[in-house]
Amino acid sequence: MDYKKLSSESLDTIFREIRIRNGKSDLPSSPETEDQIRSVVTFPNLEEIDADMAPAAVGTSIGMNRAEMRAKKGISRFFARLVEKLYLRIAELTNRDVRTYNSAMLTAVTVVRNRVGTLFENDAVLMENDKLLEDRCGTILANQDDLRREQMQNRSDLGDTARDVFRLNLRQEKLEAASSENRESIEALHAQIRALEEKLAQSEKAGAEAAAAMEKKLESMHAQHQEDLSVLRWTNTSGQAAPAPERPSVTSGPGAVFYHDFEEHFRGSQTDIRHRLEGYMPRVLEHFGTLSGKAILDIGCGRGEMLDVLVSNGADSVVGVDMNPVQLQICRDKGHSVAEDDCLHYLAELKDNSLDAIIGIQIIEHLSFEELVQLFAECGRVLKKNGMLLLETPNCANLITATRYFYLDPSHVRPVHPELAGFLAQRSGFSYVDVFGMNPAEYYDGKSRNDIAAAEHSELLDGLIFAPQDYALIGIRA
Repeated sequence: MDYKKLSSESLDTIFREIRIRNGKSDLPSSPETEDQIRSVVTFPNLEEIDADMAPAAVGTSIGMNRAEMRAKKGISRFFARLVEKLYLRIAELTNRDVRTYNSAMLTAVTVVRNRVGTLFENDAVLMENDKLLEDRCGTILANQDDLRREQMQNRSDLGDTARDVFRLNLRQEKLEAASSENRESIEALHAQIRALEEKLAQSEKAGAEAAAAMEKKLESMHAQHQEDLSVLRWTNTSGQAAPAPERPSVTSGPGAVFYHDFEEHFRGSQTDIRHRLEGYMPRVLEHFGTLSGKAILDIGCGRGEMLDVLVSNGADSVVGVDMNPVQLQICRDKGHSVAEDDCLHYLAELKDNSLDAIIGIQIIEHLSFEELVQLFAECGRVLKKNGMLLLETPNCANLITATRYFYLDPSHVRPVHPELAGFLAQRSGFSYVDVFGMNPAEYYDGKSRNDIAAAEHSELLDGLIFAPQDYALIGIRA
């Protein structure tokens, strides 16, 4: 047999016979798909194939092996060996093609077996890879489905977002348009507010000026009203008011010498005046305890009699104010600190709560009613808490003083009634006000009270004539 001319059909036949011998079913001649092959092919176990190939290896040495022939001896063994050689030679010649065929088949089967083993191993790897691939494909397909659903959802969300963005853009455009309109409206409102603020400022300024003018006018009207009331108290029997005398200017300028001489002639000596003023010291010392360190102002100090009394009673911070330069020089000669000024102007320059006491002896009768009101107000402002205001003036309750002595002084304006003085003090912030008589009259036309009383004058006339010539007012600032 020419084994080189073996065809694939003969090989298929040989493998089929081998599988039939091993109890395996036949394969389909021409499988159509890989799945069909996997479904019908069951590869034999490689150990079984090795077992089947072992006898085939024996066939490659047919006629080549000798028997041992141990039982043969001598000539019989010689002839046996000779027959064996002959047999083996014949067998070699007759089985040479078989051995060649067996050797070729064994070689081919061995190659096929090795390749099949490799295929088995590769197929196992491929099957494992196929399984992993299938798992991964399943996962990928599942993920792909999830991604497709998520993509569809994203597309839906994107569509919603696009619609929302479109609506927001429209709304933003509307808001920007409204903002532009509002900005213009706000700017217009700001302009109107600024205009109104300017008008308001002008109105406030005009209102303040009008209020100040009105207040000034009201104060003037009130002062005039009070002055009219004061004048009405001095009406005559026919009901006609006596005209208020003007205040003569006799205390400064050329009249200063005249007024000094006038006081020297009619008021009395400085010693007599100091003696009268000492009568105030018990009240003053009772209130302050000591005058040392107390800031005291004597308005209308004149020749300085009250300054003398205050210094002699321990005062060390006393200032006198007067408009008469002649009188002020007398004070300076005594060593007093004085200032030439109008008392109201001097008080207006002082700070609030800066004085402990203000004293004015025989001064308020020289002031108009407006000046009198201003004097009480300034004293209330300048005095410290618990400060003292001491004023002395002619007592109009004394008939002789009111009708005779008062008008002797050409600089007197009008008498100040005790009750009016007390009212003005209370109205100016003085919590304690005491109005009391001072310097009772002892003589009238050279006659004493006893001499006139012996002439059997009535008690009423006695009270009118011999009432205190002056009264004094003490007010304590609240």
